[in-house]
Amino acid sequence: MFTATNQMAGRVAAYEDLWRLTIANYHAGPGCTAFAIHQAWQTSGTLDWGTVSTRFTEPCRGVVPYVEQITR
Repeated sequence: MFTATNQMAGRVAAYEDLWRLTIANYHAGPGCTAFAIHQAWQTSGTLDWGTVSTRFTEPCRGVVPYVEQITR
């Protein structure tokens, strides 16, 4: 996240959101996750899961229900 925000990850996202993003990164890949993070930061300035999860592109969207299912 440092490259997207120029800040430490813990300063811009909650612990729980960082875990969700880590799981998304593992499942969908760094390209999908990095794009969603950059889009969320540029458009809203926030990096919570609710915001980032809406920024995954069509080929990557399958990660959203996966992350939500295993993090309940």
